Amino acid sequence: MPCAPHNPAGYLPSRELFMRVAEFARRHGPILFSDEVDRGLVFDEDERLPTACDLHERAVSLGCLSNSHGLAGLRLDWIATRDAELLPIVDAWPGAVGAD
Repeated sequence: MPCAPHNPAGYLPSRELFMRVAEFARRHGPILFSDEVDRGLVFDEDERLPTACDLHERAVSLGCLSNSHGLAGLRLDWIATRDAELLPIVDAWPGAVGAD
């Protein structure tokens, strides 16, 4: 899971590292969870990383508007995947999807 949960300023991996992680997941088959809450802080489209879902069939991308738009109070988050088998698993996590 490429993320830096202890970094309040946000962390984005380098393009090279991100692509290497995605390639590893494609070759070896693990589910790739990608914390992409800071993705919107990159304003240069040439520097913006692709979403994990665009790179790997069994990826789960997690995002929100808290960091990029300062909307933490709205609690607007999302989970995206191209793998239909993963959606019921994610939905079964208590409190992970939807308002508490």
